[in-house]
Amino acid sequence: MDTKKLGFTLIELLVVVAIIGILSAVGIVAYNGYVTGAEKKTSESIVLQISLAQQEYYSENGTYYATTSGSSCSPSTSTSALIDTNLLNSSLLNDTEYLNVCSFASGDTFGVVGLTDKGCQITANSNASISRSGC
Repeated sequence: MDTKKLGFTLIELLVVVAIIGILSAVGIVAYNGYVTGAEKKTSESIVLQISLAQQEYYSENGTYYATTSGSSCSPSTSTSALIDTNLLNSSLLNDTEYLNVCSFASGDTFGVVGLTDKGCQITANSNASISRSGC
């Protein structure tokens, strides 16, 4: 008597599970890379927006806006809130929880420093140049 076996063997199921595991691991790594790249580009865009807002602030007030005095600053949530309120008049930085910014001014020059939670520091200055470190 011939009997037909219905279903899959244990080996076949294990091979399918292994293939799905490998594909999902590759997909997760690729997705994380896209997310990190998007956060970096968004952070650069926000720092440049703040730099443009500095130019507008200067044309209206005759000085640049600074969250701290001196020639450098340390980004924090409080300096981000000050820039959001006093310079951008929006909630742009509240929507990007992974980025903190600060600004400093000295005479006719200014600087904007953005720091992501992954340690990427983005700096823009009054010469319209942008630099990155730790990215």
